[in-house]
Amino acid sequence: MHPSVPANNLKDLLALLRAKPGQMNYASIGVGSSSHLAGELFNMMTGVKTQHIPYKGVAFAVTDVLGGQIDLSYASIPSAIQHIRAGKLKALAVSSPQRTKALPDVPTMLESKNAPVSVSTWYSIMGPKGIPAPIVGRIRDEVVRIIDSPAMRDRLETLGAVPWTLDSAQLLAVIKQDLARWGPIVKASGAKI
Repeated sequence: MHPSVPANNLKDLLALLRAKPGQMNYASIGVGSSSHLAGELFNMMTGVKTQHIPYKGVAFAVTDVLGGQIDLSYASIPSAIQHIRAGKLKALAVSSPQRTKALPDVPTMLESKNAPVSVSTWYSIMGPKGIPAPIVGRIRDEVVRIIDSPAMRDRLETLGAVPWTLDSAQLLAVIKQDLARWGPIVKASGAKI
């Protein structure tokens, strides 16, 4: 969030949001995005109401939070970390289940007990149905080799990313779990394509 917002932890933020119901806003990288749904989940889990302001990408959202036009954002660590380290943004919590090496002093939302929210954004490489198994295996092996290299792993962790190397079955399980979890939240948010 912008440093001018008078909250230094989640307890402070919740008190502020409850004192100003519906008056504070949050930026997302678009309707239905992970940052939009994280904001809606936060509202649902804590009983507060914030106004969703969708943007057409992370750069625009972060720029307006930096400028103070937007109160807060549910931004990915890589998109905000340089501004947090420079003191231009405040990080109240991370939504991952564990603290991140990139911001070790920032607690998780689960630690706070005030906002029991856990959200992780993940990325995957996918292709069209019917790619021969040997080709899928080769691509996966090469991606895993790159991600597991010390230089890449260090770079990703410095940016706040946690590298995963799942096989197809494990990824499918994650997708099914996320669909079951996020479906009701999308419906409650009113997000439309």
